[in-house]
Amino acid sequence: MCVLNSVQLSVLFAGLTIFASLRFLDQLLDFKALLKKWQRSALHYLSLIILALVSVQIVLSSDVGMMVNIVMSKLTLVIMVGILLAILYAAYHKVHCAKLVLLGVSTIILAMLARFYLKDFSPFLQRYGLIIAVTIEALIFAFAAAQKVKKLDNDRMAAFKRAATDPLCHILNRDGWEGAAKVLLDDFNRQGGYITLMFIDVDNFKRINDSFGHQSGDDVLRILAKILKRQCREQDVVGRLGGDEFVVLSYCHSRSQSERLVGRIKARLSNLTIQTPNAQIPVTASVGAVVTDTSCKNLDALLQEADLLMYEQKKARHTEVSQPI
Repeated sequence: MCVLNSVQLSVLFAGLTIFASLRFLDQLLDFKALLKKWQRSALHYLSLIILALVSVQIVLSSDVGMMVNIVMSKLTLVIMVGILLAILYAAYHKVHCAKLVLLGVSTIILAMLARFYLKDFSPFLQRYGLIIAVTIEALIFAFAAAQKVKKLDNDRMAAFKRAATDPLCHILNRDGWEGAAKVLLDDFNRQGGYITLMFIDVDNFKRINDSFGHQSGDDVLRILAKILKRQCREQDVVGRLGGDEFVVLSYCHSRSQSERLVGRIKARLSNLTIQTPNAQIPVTASVGAVVTDTSCKNLDALLQEADLLMYEQKKARHTEVSQPI
């Protein structure tokens, strides 16, 4: 049975540490985007050579193993210099977490210098300084990794919000609204209560664009979106399906609560005068509302029902306007 001596064991752990550290820093500082392809490849190939050497030295004789260790120590110095330059380059270009990584690596470098130059000044630091430095570096790297994960989560959330938000009205677009609406619908199906879906369409929107211009039409849509957001609760899902069509999905615990919300929005949109930079524009909107306590798995069917109710209201309003006095 082969038992590793202390020197072989130390060399093995040193090689594994260098290989793992490079892999960690490659992901943390995104060397793939930061460095040129040949620079990144050189660091990785050197780390693989070091890993191979530490594996080979285990089975070699002491004399040959010593030669291998000398070669490995030189390669280790080269790769450490390369990693340090890459970290400095990352810090210079303000890569996220690069300064934290530089602080951790600097701690190790200072500990190594202290080990050689301060051995007569403090035997304690000479003996334990490197262990303390490695512990501090590990804590710094752990904090840097946590910050990196947090940044990635924030970036993903920001990307999702950009993809799910209507750029004109700054409320949910169709895809974003459908995703949020399905989550709310699932809660309703599990817990009961009342689900309320309102389909809202601006009356004669083409006439607004033709009479006041498309810029004023966009202003009307933006202001209507703000009105809907103000009339709804934080947990209600407000979105724009496209054009002048808006939708609101609300989960309430009683029918009266749902009906108050519908009544409030209908009253607010029944006779508006919207002030834009170019004109005062009279605006009305038709609202088709479905209030139900029946379990519903099909969001499209609910939308279609609310859409039909909206057109009935629009038709009724048109009939009232066209009747002679």
